[in-house]
Amino acid sequence: MLTHPALSQQPVVTQALYESYIEAHVQGLIAFLQQMPPTPYRDFMLWQLKSDNRRWLKLISMTPIAMLTFKQLEGVFTVDEYEALLPYIVQMNTMFTLEIVSDNVAIGLLYAEEDDPRRGLVQAFNEAALKRLHGEMVDYDRHFAPYAAFFNRVSTIEQSLNPELHHTFYAKYCRLHPYTDLHSLEYSLYPQLVANIEATVRVKESVFGLAGYDLVRNGLIRRYSASNAWLVDPPVTLLEHLHVGIDSVMVIPALAYPITILCEQVYQIPEYLDVLADGSLEEMLAQASL
Repeated sequence: MLTHPALSQQPVVTQALYESYIEAHVQGLIAFLQQMPPTPYRDFMLWQLKSDNRRWLKLISMTPIAMLTFKQLEGVFTVDEYEALLPYIVQMNTMFTLEIVSDNVAIGLLYAEEDDPRRGLVQAFNEAALKRLHGEMVDYDRHFAPYAAFFNRVSTIEQSLNPELHHTFYAKYCRLHPYTDLHSLEYSLYPQLVANIEATVRVKESVFGLAGYDLVRNGLIRRYSASNAWLVDPPVTLLEHLHVGIDSVMVIPALAYPITILCEQVYQIPEYLDVLADGSLEEMLAQASL
């Protein structure tokens, strides 16, 4: 329970705080999706989110991801500090929620055949993410054009960890919205990958101008570079495995992001700039990745 002593004696307050925390995540994802180009999948997602469908939130991993962060916040920050952090937490968890889709596509890819078309698609995805993180604009339609036919063969239902439940939600939506066909939802990998990339860019942009910006940005860049390395030039030695593994799990940017917000926006701790400048903070985060 968030440091205020009274909260430990009033569990209902904690529950109310948690409910408002989840609602902030829902509204954050709604706001993000409303900035994305209109597609059947985007409309489906907005409908589910506005319907407050907790089973769907759990299925897309929003509530498990949010709960993990909430548990980490309990007993650490005052309510005021928590409220200052919340918009940034929502931003980060939106990225993690949308990243589930690209993770699902890559399941088993390291052991797949060399001609598995997912290899090229995941590489193209990583390259688009890297361009955006370097500040370049990407014409997504053109960038992913070589995979247009493949997108129509990849079922996001079958690629999910719970195909049956995904199908249930899609089918129900189509019954209530006859102008939407099941195929347009099931084969909606393309807009989901684009949303994944843009959510990552939003995280980077939200710390622009802060001293920790480069640590966050470079950590995200190394994450997508490492993802490509596993496919294009797999590590051989133990040391290479260690370095690529540290980068690919994304622990450094995931921790550097809230630390940057805490030390520069919430607390404004001057010593933070010292450990940032001498590299000891990054070294500590790398060790946390092991």
